[in-house]
Amino acid sequence: MSGKPGEFTDRTWTALLTVLFYFWTGFMIHLSRAPAMLLISDFAGQHQTVGAALGQGWSVLGAVLVAVYTECFGAAYNSLGWFMGMLSIVMAVSIGAACYVAKESPLEKSMEKQSCCQNVTSAFGSILSAVRTLPKVLVVYCIVLFFIQYAYAAYNGNKGMFFGIEVFDGDAINAATCDEECSEEQRDYNRGVRLAGGVADILFCVVGYVYSWVLPPLVRRCGVQLVATFAVIPQMLLMAMAFCDVLMLDYPALT
Repeated sequence: MSGKPGEFTDRTWTALLTVLFYFWTGFMIHLSRAPAMLLISDFAGQHQTVGAALGQGWSVLGAVLVAVYTECFGAAYNSLGWFMGMLSIVMAVSIGAACYVAKESPLEKSMEKQSCCQNVTSAFGSILSAVRTLPKVLVVYCIVLFFIQYAYAAYNGNKGMFFGIEVFDGDAINAATCDEECSEEQRDYNRGVRLAGGVADILFCVVGYVYSWVLPPLVRRCGVQLVATFAVIPQMLLMAMAFCDVLMLDYPALT
């Protein structure tokens, strides 16, 4: 049970803790994004579209860092310590800069003091009340947005495996730990992961960053409804990509 090559090791607890921590990481990321976007909205004032575009642009730049790292050093699981260190440093610098620049004046406390459980209950109650009272148009928009975000998360979480297994016909078993003893199939899998998370992601982020800059004039000229509708069309290419294992066709669809 030492984890040596060729020796069976029970990884049940490792798997459970990994899933738990991965879920908690995603939860905390979205929890921190909410006040960050509200802060941008507060600074933007009457220029909400520009503020949203800038916020998305900086988010894309963060994704560029990950893509460049993958392209330079291979899949993140091959150097996980350095990868997590880079993410931690970037997060500390960006959050520190935001806290230093953003000067806020706390509002006067006009509400009665409540316990932590009461605050949590009140927060979830406000969310449910807001959902129940949404106009029908916004309900439809929220449903569409949910499916778009779900599709993006599904694509982003599986693109490496798709290219490694389906396109390059590789083998994912022990591909992260085989080092110099990798078989040809394991090398093909790592090559697919590196391609999907490296060059393809860089191109994807560049397109997204440019789009974030042209978004405000597009919205002013064409209206948000038309822009949102046409913005979904490129994502539909992912459905075609799922049934194709030809690299020259999948690569443009991925980017």
